[in-house]
Amino acid sequence: GPTITLYPGDTVQMNPTGNCLYYQWSPPQGLSATNVSNPLAYPLVNTRYYATGTTEFGCETMDSVDVIVTMETMLAMPNAFAPGNGEKIKLVKRGEAELKSLRIYDRWGVLVFESKNIDEGWDGRYKGTTQPMGVYVYQVDAVGPGPNGTKRTFRKNGNISLIR
Repeated sequence: GPTITLYPGDTVQMNPTGNCLYYQWSPPQGLSATNVSNPLAYPLVNTRYYATGTTEFGCETMDSVDVIVTMETMLAMPNAFAPGNGEKIKLVKRGEAELKSLRIYDRWGVLVFESKNIDEGWDGRYKGTTQPMGVYVYQVDAVGPGPNGTKRTFRKNGNISLIR
């Protein structure tokens, strides 16, 4: 399969395709099991996993997948959203991070949303009132793990297009 990148705290479910009934994975380090088709992988270092699959008729095949481990967290914000049905725009997080603040401003600089909860998002309202279609500005301040055990500060600014 394709190369997989893991961020701090992530795991990945291995999902080989084919008609094999029996599997053997190696190396065993960083796997939840070695004799199932879809173990969870959570290696601490870059690892190439080998899977040997066997069909019901005893035919064997082998493939590998590389899991690249990065110690840095990735934060991103979508650049557009159309609120509705309870949908919210929120940070996309890969890895571990502590949100210091997420602020969203309208085009006049009015703060329409603020949160310190990384899993909370904006529903397109300000003080209960639906906000008009347009471009809004966001600011993100967060802290997460960086290279070699250091802390990394995230400061991101950008635009969100609110679509109705």
